[in-house]
This record gives sequence, C-alpha cells and structure tokens, in this order.
Amino acid sequence: MNKDSKQTITKSKNSKYEVLDQTFYSEISDIIIQSRKRIYTNIDCELVMANWKTGKLIDEKQNSLPRAEYGKKLIEELSIQMTKDFGPGYTVRNLEMMRKFFRTYPIPHTLCAQLSWSHYRTLISIRDDKAREFYYNEAIDRRLSVRQLERAIHNLTYQRYILGNKNPAIIQETVDKAKEEEKHELVVKEPLLFNFLGFKPGHEYYESDLEQAIIDHLEEFLLELGKGYTFVGRQKRLDLDGKYFYIDLVLYNILERCYVLIDLKRGEVTHQDIGQMQMYVNYFAEELMLKDDNYPIGMILCADKNDKVIRYTLGPNNDQIRAYRYITDLTEGEEIKLEAEKYLKLYKQNRK
Repeated sequence: MNKDSKQTITKSKNSKYEVLDQTFYSEISDIIIQSRKRIYTNIDCELVMANWKTGKLIDEKQNSLPRAEYGKKLIEELSIQMTKDFGPGYTVRNLEMMRKFFRTYPIPHTLCAQLSWSHYRTLISIRDDKAREFYYNEAIDRRLSVRQLERAIHNLTYQRYILGNKNPAIIQETVDKAKEEEKHELVVKEPLLFNFLGFKPGHEYYESDLEQAIIDHLEEFLLELGKGYTFVGRQKRLDLDGKYFYIDLVLYNILERCYVLIDLKRGEVTHQDIGQMQMYVNYFAEELMLKDDNYPIGMILCADKNDKVIRYTLGPNNDQIRAYRYITDLTEGEEIKLEAEKYLKLYKQNRK
C-alpha cells in the first residue's frame, strides 16, 4: 500500500477502518441523482410527445369531417375506445386538451424538454398569446415547478410586469415568494407514475383494486410520493353520529409532522370528492391531530382533473386539499420505463 492510499483510510469510533471518504461518495451519489432526474425527464418528454401526436391526429381527422357535430362524435367514440384499451385518463375533455395542445404548439421543436405535460396543461389554459409566451419562457429560464408556475399566473405576474415597465425585479419577487411558499408544503411530482402496480393497458379495475395494488407495492408507492412518508392505515373509519365514512389510505409525513389523507379515484375528480376530502381533513384536525402535529393534508389521487373545478371549489387560500394525477401504464417509452424500474430495484437493494 503506498503513502497516498494510507491517507484515504480513517479509523472510525468502533475501531473499524473505512476507505469511503465523503468526496468519493458525493461523486457516486451525484451520478445516481442526475441519472434519476434524466429518467423522469425522459418519461415526461415521452408523455408530452405522445399527447402532442394524439392531438395532431385528432385535429387532422376533425378537419377532414364535413360537419362539426361529427368532430364531437369522433372524440366521444375515441374516448370510449381508448379508455377501454388503455385505461382511465382519456376523457373527452382530456382528448380535447391534447388537440388544443397541438393547435397551441403546432411545431414540435418549440416544445421544451424541461416542461412536463402538467406544465403544458397549465400554459394552454392561458388565452392571451403574449402572456402564455411570457410564462412559457419564465418556466424554462427559472426552472419553475408546476405549482410555482400556477402561483405566478394566479398572482398576475405578467400583468404586473407590463404595468411595472417590464421591471425584472417584479418577476423575481413573485418567483421568490412562490418558491418560499412551496418550501412549507408537501411537494409531489405530477403525474405520479404507478406503472409498478402491474396494471396492463386497458386493464379494467375498481378503486378497491387500485387500493389493494398500492398496499401490495407499498414501498414503491411511498417512494413515488416523496420523502418522509410512513403508512398508518387503510379504510380508516370515521363515525359522525352513527354515519360512517372511510378514508382509503392514511399516511403520516415525519418531515412535515402531519397526517396525509388519501382518497383514490379511478376517473376524474369532482367537486363532491373535494368536499368529502375537506370533511376528512376537518375531522382529523379536530378529533385525531396531536398537539405538536401540523394541520392534516388531503390528497386526491385521480386519473384526471379539472384545475378550475378544484380552484373554485376550494377557494383562493386553501392549500390543504390537493389533487394529483396518476398514470398506471405508459403507452410509449417502454425502454425508459424499464430503466426506471431497474433503477428503483437497485435503489431498494442499496437501502437494505
């Protein structure tokens, strides 16, 4: 052993020699972290391009039909067939959104790999072309998350920027505020990728099947949600003067010190679903929350959602109830999916 090699060896408190220094470990961990980021970026790219191509074909087909009502009938029939073949997530509204996506960005090279389908769903809801271009550029340049982008739009950043003689400090102030607010809330990436549940394209399943599959793959599910989650229970019964309600899943986030209540929806979330989750959160806050706990958070995991329905149901200041879309299978990018699964398996092995 040469002199330089001896310098890398340290003696630990338990008298065992270690050759793993922090710099070396940081280099290895950075490779894994960056690889994981690229995997998810590639998956997002595949989803974006699949939806763009679908929207393009729908638009071309509708334009070839002699009457507008035929175009409406086309999307309705397409939704039925795609839901049968590929599962939930292909509602009429979602297919119409894909067509709108193509019409908004008709040239594919204008699509940015840094932006996910959730980013684009948010952007195409903006009617003003200049405002949409502004938020598109800011989302890329400042690497905004979807929630940060939504906050920037909600806070009228573009309008304030124009009225403020295009002072960039206005943008930075809004973005800094959005990022600071995001630090104090659980951040979940969207869409959630539930391909590990084993559902095949077109597989018919009920919400109870989804719940059981999650329980069977609980570790993968918790990893997909993010950091700090622990499982508390399933089908938690609430007794409201003899009327019983059941929460699908109850988790606790040890980093945020709060209960996380989860309701599973196979289709699109409705305002009734949101109201029911609000009741669950209020009950936990009054009856089960401990003194040192933070206020509970309600998560509705759904195949599709309408952001405006959610926003107007909850009001402007309610961040306790959130809806996140999930995907149980990927119709494109199978190699990427296999790579992600291989990484997850390796990650789990290294944790043991």
